[in-house]
Amino acid sequence: MPPLSASFSHFFQQIASKMGAQSLGVAAQYVDDLINSQKQDEVHVASWLPGSDWEGTDLQPIWIACVALYPEGDPHEMSARFFGQLVRTRFHNHPDLWYCTLNEYVARSWIYFRAR
Repeated sequence: MPPLSASFSHFFQQIASKMGAQSLGVAAQYVDDLINSQKQDEVHVASWLPGSDWEGTDLQPIWIACVALYPEGDPHEMSARFFGQLVRTRFHNHPDLWYCTLNEYVARSWIYFRAR
């Protein structure tokens, strides 16, 4: 699986630092739980996993950090990009083998499917 995008790696680290280790760990566990609940034969796109409203979820600290760090920017875009990179990292570190592909014609994010 390709490494984090070099152009976004700096922002990813800024957002992760703003969130703090505990919130980042909780968000990572949230993603791990989503991955573990997926059926063997399903294909997944990172943007489908959390839904669009993160209020009251373990992902809300991502949004809060993005609003604090980028008040003049688009916190929705930054939080979505951060989440996508977090998902890539969690799939990459998952004990099961997952494949991924980037097809921007089909989806605006990475597509994941479990190896059989």
